Amino acid sequence: ALFILTEAKVLLDTNKTYRITSDIEQRLLDEMKGYTVQQYVKKSKVVAAYKSSTFIKSISSINDSSLLYNFYITTDNDDELTTPALKQLKVKVKSLYSFDDRVKEVDALKVQHQNDKDLIWLVPDNNSFTELNKLIDEVERIGYLEQHYNNPNSEEGKIMISFSTSKTEKQARIAAIIEESLMNATAVYLYNTFQLDAGNWQGTLQLQQRQIIQNVFSRRLTAQLTDAVALSVVKEINNNKLQNYFNGPDFQFFDAHGNFIGNNLKVVEEVIYKIRHTFVDGATLEKDLEQPPTGYTFGTVSGTVAALLRSGKIIAKYNGNDIFSWKDSGVQTLFNAAKEFRKASFKQISKILSILQKEELVKCLLNDIEVEQYIKRKIDYNTNDFELMNAVRDLTKFFTDKVTTLKSVEKDFDKLFPDVEAKREFLLDFTGAISEANYIDRAVEFLNSKTIFVANIKAIEKVEKFIRNNLPKVKEWKAFVIGESDELDKAAQTNTAIDGLKTEFNDLYSQNLVGNFAGLQDKTQKIKDQYHTLFSEQVLILSGKYTQLKADADALITEIKSLPEGLNI
Repeated sequence: ALFILTEAKVLLDTNKTYRITSDIEQRLLDEMKGYTVQQYVKKSKVVAAYKSSTFIKSISSINDSSLLYNFYITTDNDDELTTPALKQLKVKVKSLYSFDDRVKEVDALKVQHQNDKDLIWLVPDNNSFTELNKLIDEVERIGYLEQHYNNPNSEEGKIMISFSTSKTEKQARIAAIIEESLMNATAVYLYNTFQLDAGNWQGTLQLQQRQIIQNVFSRRLTAQLTDAVALSVVKEINNNKLQNYFNGPDFQFFDAHGNFIGNNLKVVEEVIYKIRHTFVDGATLEKDLEQPPTGYTFGTVSGTVAALLRSGKIIAKYNGNDIFSWKDSGVQTLFNAAKEFRKASFKQISKILSILQKEELVKCLLNDIEVEQYIKRKIDYNTNDFELMNAVRDLTKFFTDKVTTLKSVEKDFDKLFPDVEAKREFLLDFTGAISEANYIDRAVEFLNSKTIFVANIKAIEKVEKFIRNNLPKVKEWKAFVIGESDELDKAAQTNTAIDGLKTEFNDLYSQNLVGNFAGLQDKTQKIKDQYHTLFSEQVLILSGKYTQLKADADALITEIKSLPEGLNI
């Protein structure tokens, strides 16, 4: 009886409290009844109720393998109920206004979407659709009256207060019906159906959502790297500690000694594939690899790129500079902030030295030249090809600059060491800039001429030591030879042996001071010996003459004394 009287507008129901309607209330109720609620409005109200429901919020995201995955939930009319950044994991909810026969609807969806691995369909329970439709009508009609009678002091305005209270109650009931219809929905995924209820809906849907994640992200990893790993990798000085920054089988980039062993890792293959032919910026790399089927996080992408750069597998461009080594300027800034990583671009190193070539190059630099003492940095078999050729370039520049310095210190350098300039010019060919386009060719060129290269390096080093230790002695010997020659000229003396030794000395002096040092020393000593012999002979002759002169003088004095004294008056 109460229902019939309420429907006839004789009674007014306010939270199950009934009273007889007044004339004004009757007029307002008639006015409400005359307002037709459009179908699209009813549908939009259902969409709004879906969006605000606890059910939809609960299934909008799920944690799987310690990672949060967001689902893109829409209605069958593509009304968005959630707006995640990635929209590959999908749930579609049928509007209660889109179907009548639920069983037929479910059967149709099973057939139509049996191969859609990225989509779950939900068909809500429509047993309460009639009540829902009526409630939406009533709520919208009350809203219509609220717009027209918004003066709270009018007779109608006073009555509208009770109508508004009733509207709130009806809206709560709409929300409850929507929640119940969703909890009791039928889920459809890959031709399989799952009947939900208040007790199983969450567990059942989470199981299917995890299945979607597995099917969509079919090449995902068992774990992901944190954003902080990349910076740690390029800051770590000790190669033996690199392994400590990565856990799990998906990230075994380095062995215990810091050697790169990750060529066959899935994450390495995915990254390298993207950058195998051309430079790709970090933003594109991140965006591409977060998509299915990989689903990598930013930390995984940046951490893998850092490991590849550390091991010399890739090159980077950042702030206009080419980066071939993790030690280069700007690398730590690049990996310290996501926005900087996204600005940089990366490319696989397409050409590398063979194992034998690299071994030969490293042995030459470490054993034959001991390069570290000149360039003041460490290289080893983990050093990438580009860094090795940079070491050659820096080494070469060190020695060509040394020659320039020696020339400025010793004014007669070119006369004293005429063959050094040719050695310097040979080395100058290896001082050019090293780039992606030329470093392999430069390495091959170096290996083909390494014997000459090493010989020239050692020759320049010997000249430097010679100037520091022996040149002052040679200059003294030269001055002695010149002075001795002047003494003989003044004495109007000639000596065939000394003249021959002087010629030999001058020949050695003009050819190779470093190599002829011992010869110059020998010739100088022999000249000294010959000069001493000549001097000694002359001293004996002069001594004899002085002795005879003294005897003659003594005889003369004796003779003088024997003469009569008178003759001297």
